[in-house]
Amino acid sequence: MSAGNSAAAHAAQVGRGRLWQRLLAGAGYITPGYAQAQQQARSWGEGAVGEAWTKKLLAPLAGESWWVLHDRRIGDRANLDHVLVSPCARLVVVDSKRWRADWPVRMARGRVCRGPVDVTEEVAKAGRLAEWARQTVGAESVLPIVAVHGAPVAGGGFQEGTVAVLPADRLLAELRSIAGQQDPRAEELAAKANRLLPRYVQ
Repeated sequence: MSAGNSAAAHAAQVGRGRLWQRLLAGAGYITPGYAQAQQQARSWGEGAVGEAWTKKLLAPLAGESWWVLHDRRIGDRANLDHVLVSPCARLVVVDSKRWRADWPVRMARGRVCRGPVDVTEEVAKAGRLAEWARQTVGAESVLPIVAVHGAPVAGGGFQEGTVAVLPADRLLAELRSIAGQQDPRAEELAAKANRLLPRYVQ
């Protein structure tokens, strides 16, 4: 399953809503629940596009001794957009976000905001999932990254707790800067990640 497929499938599933909601919508009456389902579907659809864009950005790393895994499951229902192992055996977990271009992403009073919306919890969740992945595969450390498509990111990127929040166009340069020297443990770590973080199937 390619990156973004689980998000796209979820978007389609959520967007359909319940049968009675679809029938009412066909008759011109939109229930609050159906409207909410449509909004959620749009959000998941945008997420799927962001994941696909990030997958394309990461493609060159496959020829640079990186291991790159996309759309991986952790636990019963959570998924990791992109899991990478660097040549120096460092685990990296990238969470893709596609956010509206007219809402800058910035720190404000100790909170992460995109325009007027507080997204601190979304960023913190990316950090928690990355740490969970680290524990699952037994890596020594993990670098969680939120890669932002669309919206400008203040200062060209910033750190919130353990999580690096970066504009997507800086992602590749940031990863290359931490590639380090080839470590024979990297292949073993990548094999464990591939086995213990299976492909996400919606």
